[in-house]
This record gives sequence, C-alpha cells and structure tokens, in this order.
Amino acid sequence: MQLRGGIEKYKDYHVALNEGYKIFLPNLRQPEYHFTKYVNGFLEAFTFESGAPTSLLYRRLPMATSS
Repeated sequence: MQLRGGIEKYKDYHVALNEGYKIFLPNLRQPEYHFTKYVNGFLEAFTFESGAPTSLLYRRLPMATSS
C-alpha cells in the first residue's frame, strides 16, 4: 500500500515532468512512455523510497474528440 500511495500523484504525467522526470525518446511515437528521474535512480543504490520512484510508465491514450 505504501507504493500505491507514493505514486498516486503521478497519475497525471504533467506532475512527473514538473518534478524533473525525463521522457525516454520523446520524439518517437510509442504505445507507452518511460519517464525517468536519474537522481532517484542514483539514490536507489542506497535506499528505497516509495514516494520517489526512479521510473514511471505511461500508456498513450487516444485523443478525446469534441462533439
């Protein structure tokens, strides 16, 4: 449950971008996008922090159309 609570705020990928996560291959259209925060990856070598994930995976959703 700690992990779920720690990553809940990242449902919106804009939050990840604002917190310094970088998209891997952002110019390549992908079904899922891998976001990484390299400083968290470095820190993971020493300790685990559920609220500071190293990487996040986002699935590309279809664009909403207006009627």
